[in-house]
Amino acid sequence: MAEESEAYKQVTALAAGLAHEIKNPLSTISMNLQLLCEELESVQDPAPRETRILKRTKILMEESKRLEDILEKFLHFLRERDPCKKPGNINHLLDGILKFVEPEAKALRIQIRKNLDYSIPFFYFDFEQIRNSVMNLIKNAEAAMPEGGELIVQTTLRGGNVTIDVTDTGVGIPQDNLEKVFEIFYTTWEKGSGLGLPTARKIARLHGGDLSVVSEPGRGSKFSIRIPFETK
Repeated sequence: MAEESEAYKQVTALAAGLAHEIKNPLSTISMNLQLLCEELESVQDPAPRETRILKRTKILMEESKRLEDILEKFLHFLRERDPCKKPGNINHLLDGILKFVEPEAKALRIQIRKNLDYSIPFFYFDFEQIRNSVMNLIKNAEAAMPEGGELIVQTTLRGGNVTIDVTDTGVGIPQDNLEKVFEIFYTTWEKGSGLGLPTARKIARLHGGDLSVVSEPGRGSKFSIRIPFETK
């Protein structure tokens, strides 16, 4: 077990180093593409050839920025550490998150419903990590509802665990893919990074809990974060 842990640390350090080495020149490429776009956009009465070059340059710029975003999320995934647990109110956290995402949800024609158990006492968890985990689940739910729908967030305290359910009425997940969605870089979304759900599960497991999913194609999915209820 100790050898496996040390091997994992070495692979993680290698991956982080490689990501940093890629990130620096990629940032330079993005910056120069941005400058090139600005220069082409400043041309008065551009010729058809210049218009085509500008269009292609913008595509390259968008893709390079997407790669930068993936690298940043990958580094964030690698950097997730043991939780810094402090007593907090889980429902206060969720109220803040839902208030924050409400404008975007409205723009996407998504109705937010809350079913929070406000009787859950304060307990120990890492506020920022759980916030990150829930935000990843909400982003995933939004992507699953391109035509709009309902986002339901629920909390329960049962059997020594607090559970946060994030349910959507979206496209759902085929049964064969239920565990694949937690694999690093696996995604079915065109602009997805494949890191949101693995990060959310990693955070739950670092807390001593887990993240699970039940889904039905065409009807939606429910992701459940389970966190041990620790009061000291």
